[in-house]
Amino acid sequence: MQPIPPDSFRETYGLTRGTKAMFIFGVVFFSVGLLASIALYFTPKLSDNSAPRWTWIACAACYALFVLFCAATSKMRNDHVDVTEEGITSHAAKGTTTLQWAEIAEVAESTQRGCLMLKANDGRKIRLEFQFENFGNLLDLVSLQLAAHGSNAKQGIYRKHIGFHIMHLLLLAFFGSLAAWSCMHGLYWGAAFLLFPLLSLKSAITEPLKVELHPNRIRISSLIKRRTIEMNTIRDIRLHPPLHGKGGLFIEISERGSDQTTKLFFFTGVFQLYQEARDHLELALPN
Repeated sequence: MQPIPPDSFRETYGLTRGTKAMFIFGVVFFSVGLLASIALYFTPKLSDNSAPRWTWIACAACYALFVLFCAATSKMRNDHVDVTEEGITSHAAKGTTTLQWAEIAEVAESTQRGCLMLKANDGRKIRLEFQFENFGNLLDLVSLQLAAHGSNAKQGIYRKHIGFHIMHLLLLAFFGSLAAWSCMHGLYWGAAFLLFPLLSLKSAITEPLKVELHPNRIRISSLIKRRTIEMNTIRDIRLHPPLHGKGGLFIEISERGSDQTTKLFFFTGVFQLYQEARDHLELALPN
């Protein structure tokens, strides 16, 4: 289990250098494209041909949108957060926000915005960016502090996010439509398009869709299988940062006496699921 932090501490977590460099590169690259498009628009050699001139205007508009997007995203993100035994403070371009641990009413994952959001009842929010250095340690520390201040929400039953099902249905519909259109026009090789969603369909069938938490066991259900893991057979439960290609936080359950692990991806309320499962595990551990 995670180590308990000392009574008095202060830790700082900030964006990785690679993330900062990526935003700077994006602003510089698209700014150069914007200036080049404007310069080419006013080039005398192209002034007699309206089509290229309108092309450069369109390019300049697109580059300007990308510059604004990079700048707005950089301003919205937190540069770093300070974590203490009393609360957490975020430092962003738009200002500084501090939340006491007892003030945090909700912890919500936002895969679209790439962060874990800490929310207070008065509307104040703090973003924990997925791109923070040592993000896994930050997750453990925030979880411990929220649990110590009685902020554990308990639901008992957790399900896959609706976006997971929509994604697989869209993939199946898209490639299925391509295959059907090809076969209708005599291009029977187009049936090969159905091979693309097979891997997606496999994960939709075999991956856990529902988790039921009980004091002494965890029940995990998929479309074709239901499995029960007794708490006394669990070695550890960990909450991990997002993996490449898996857009959000995920939970890994490892069992005693084997290398078998169970991974829970794309679950709604994954942070609360982790906290509740960890609480049950701690109560089930022998003294």
